[in-house]
Amino acid sequence: MSTLSEIPAEDTAVVSCDGDIPQLKAMLEELDLYEEHKIVFNKLNPAASAVEQAADKCPVFKEIKRELPTHTVRDIPPEECPMKRKIHQGFKSDKLFGLKLSHTREHACIDLISVMPDILTKCCTPDKLQSGFIKNGMLDAKSRTFPSFNGMFSTCKGNPTIEDYDKIHGLIGDLVLQYDQHGHADDDFLAACHIKAENGEEALRAPMTTFFRRNYSHHRCGGLMQ
Repeated sequence: MSTLSEIPAEDTAVVSCDGDIPQLKAMLEELDLYEEHKIVFNKLNPAASAVEQAADKCPVFKEIKRELPTHTVRDIPPEECPMKRKIHQGFKSDKLFGLKLSHTREHACIDLISVMPDILTKCCTPDKLQSGFIKNGMLDAKSRTFPSFNGMFSTCKGNPTIEDYDKIHGLIGDLVLQYDQHGHADDDFLAACHIKAENGEEALRAPMTTFFRRNYSHHRCGGLMQ
């Protein structure tokens, strides 16, 4: 595709960001540019890491942080370390022209990049990478292929009743069809997901419906109850 070609609608990208103020500020300042390049920003719901950010529930990040202090090639000359030699050459090449780093920071970056493959090989095992997705139901623990309804349901912060469980379980098939046909769940379908609150009135903010309310914005971005 030429750099002057218009980006087709099917190549639209959805980027999920957290609520950090600098990130939100950067998003709002460049909305026209993002629209031109078919980039849709999606702000993650607050306090919903267990539901929407499965990677954050994996032990990988903590293990990488723990391993970093024990890995270094700082005292090994580039000539004696193939990885460090390649990274060092890259930092001195024209490809990084304009990058201005202090001597200390440049060597710290070279050291980090040089040891990272070894650290990732140790920390990023399939079991560790999939654990967060199993915890929030995006993968079932047995096949590690399909979403788990019970796993997703368990992320509800309320106290759902058996009636609530049966009602939502009965709607799952229709929800999958909604995504197959439209790419999102429409308002009429979400309205059907309302359950009765303690006072008998139908309301989205019922004891169990945080399961849907927290994920409402993601229904429009193609995420199946993430």
